[in-house]
Amino acid sequence: MAATKNPRARLEHILFHIRGVEDTIDGVSYETFTSVYYLERTIERAVGIVSEAVKALPIELLNEVSKRGMAENHKYRQFHPPRVR
Repeated sequence: MAATKNPRARLEHILFHIRGVEDTIDGVSYETFTSVYYLERTIERAVGIVSEAVKALPIELLNEVSKRGMAENHKYRQFHPPRVR
């Protein structure tokens, strides 16, 4: 992908690679994944691409995503399942 400062284009690029990882490993056992060289390298490369693309997102967007994630995490921590007697 050509370098762009458009956050939406970067997010679409990130999602493209995440979906590619999902499609690549769908139905593949862990044993197969770890024994087939190109599967591991393909996923490794996709994760690297996503990592670099995230670094290029505006800090304001990352802060907003972080806040939302923390709020969701906080909701889960407050969940207390009923006790079985």
